[in-house]
Amino acid sequence: MKKTLIILMTAILPIFYYCKTSPSSAENGGGTDQGNAMATGSVYTQDGKPAANAKIRIIRADAMPQTPEIPESTETDIDGLYGLTGLAEGTYNILIEKQGKMAYHDSVVISSTINILSPDTIKDPGSLTGVVRMVGSDNSKTVLMFVIGTDRWIVPKDSIGNFTLSYMAEGTYNVRILSTLDTYTPLDTKFRIRAGINDTLRDTIRLGYTGIPLVTGLTAAYDTAAGNIRLAWDPVDTSLIDGYILFRFTPNNLYVPEIKNEIPMKNNHAIDIIYMDQSYDSSEYTYTYKIKAQGKGTDKLSDYFSAPVTVTTIPPYVLYTNFKFYMPRYAPYGKIHVNDTMSLMGKFSNKCRTITYAGWSLDSLNNSCSNYIRRKEVSAKSGADTVKFTSAAAGYRRIFFWTKDQAGLVCFRSISIAFTKPRE
Repeated sequence: MKKTLIILMTAILPIFYYCKTSPSSAENGGGTDQGNAMATGSVYTQDGKPAANAKIRIIRADAMPQTPEIPESTETDIDGLYGLTGLAEGTYNILIEKQGKMAYHDSVVISSTINILSPDTIKDPGSLTGVVRMVGSDNSKTVLMFVIGTDRWIVPKDSIGNFTLSYMAEGTYNVRILSTLDTYTPLDTKFRIRAGINDTLRDTIRLGYTGIPLVTGLTAAYDTAAGNIRLAWDPVDTSLIDGYILFRFTPNNLYVPEIKNEIPMKNNHAIDIIYMDQSYDSSEYTYTYKIKAQGKGTDKLSDYFSAPVTVTTIPPYVLYTNFKFYMPRYAPYGKIHVNDTMSLMGKFSNKCRTITYAGWSLDSLNNSCSNYIRRKEVSAKSGADTVKFTSAAAGYRRIFFWTKDQAGLVCFRSISIAFTKPRE
């Protein structure tokens, strides 16, 4: 019985000694409320030796960081032991540091009795690097990152959101991320720090955005066959918007005007017919498209355009059909006698589009090509056709060889034939 009492007193005496002689964290501004609870713990180096004179700081686990930094609550003695008194009941984090080595003891539950804490080992600090991104051109330097239950908070080092949380003890930390802009909601997350390692987050951090959604994923493709530009983008939740407004921007020297689709489009795709002229223009034209969403039940558009897409069209003349005529040997100069039958062959080719019709017309050519003397369906980018015709009267007759491509574009070439009376 005597032996048992000696062992018990040996275990309890250090607790009361350190609790009595150690300064209270509440008295030193350590971020705790005054109470009657006591706690004792121990700190060691990685080789198992007591860590004497290690600085001990204590703060409530749910406390937001404040400035100035939390002062030291106490220090360990020569045996690596420390004690804290005057603590209110609750959950705390303990921050330990000695000569660049650190430890983080999180979620320590302090009750109204004597609290004996598990030992801590100080190690090399680590760091964590990452990126926090905003919507559109919003500045990421408006972001504040608070490490809950510590004295640490940081802001990104640049406008695109690169940040580094450095010189941190090993452990998992609760972090609150928020922006000073009122269109973002706070984000609560966890950061894991490994001793002596500079880690990088794999994923970009994004805060919840409460403004009119930004349209993303805009793409544009030039359809040479149809002669237009096809656009598509990622759909936005229809409960948040009434539709989309599409903008087209063109070079100043281009006659095609800039456009703004005033009526919100409901679908997440559009077709822009950009060029249907028949002039043999050798220029390449560049079009830039952007898009905004229109808020639900309002005329207000999103604050930012989508990322732009740019399309450069091929020169218009490349879309046109080329022709060649082949005259009969007996009419090398485009002359033939009246009432004689003449054969005329024409060849066509198009680099981009499929030809759907080819035909011949006499004397004139209208848009519908209805006054043809021959017409046939084709489905090829190149081909040939032959026509036979005659004239009972002397004079010039104009022959048109024409094609219509899959975009509906009609191209043609003509030749004049002189019908003469034979010599008597």
